Amino acid sequence: MPGEHLAMRARRVVAGRDPRDRSTVIEDRDTPTRVATDAYIINQIWQMDALPPDVLGEDASGGSVTIAPPRGGFIYLVTTFPPDSEWDVAAGYRDTLAASGAADSYVRGRGDRRPARD
Repeated sequence: MPGEHLAMRARRVVAGRDPRDRSTVIEDRDTPTRVATDAYIINQIWQMDALPPDVLGEDASGGSVTIAPPRGGFIYLVTTFPPDSEWDVAAGYRDTLAASGAADSYVRGRGDRRPARD
C-alpha cells in the first residue's frame, strides 16, 4: 500500500532502577523523536553526547531528529525506507535530508540516482 512506511513507529524501552535499587522498566513507549518524509522515516531511539556513555545517563536528543552524531558521541536511529517506486529521488532527496538536519550531507550530482542502484 503506497505511503505505508509513513506510519512506521519504533518503540523505546528503557531499563533503570526502582527505589529499592532493583532493575525495572522506567519507560516503554513509541520513540518521542521522529521525522516522517517521503524518502524515509527516522525514529531516534537515543543520543549520547560523549563516549564512553554513562549507563544511567539521559537521552540527549533534545526532541529533534538529526542524522549526524555529536562530536565524540552517538545517535541510535531506526530508519524505514519506502519502495523505490513510491517516491521521486531527483525531486526530493535534498529537501528530505534538510528535514532531518543533514542538508550538508547532500552531494550535488549524486542525489538524482537511486542509492541502491549506484
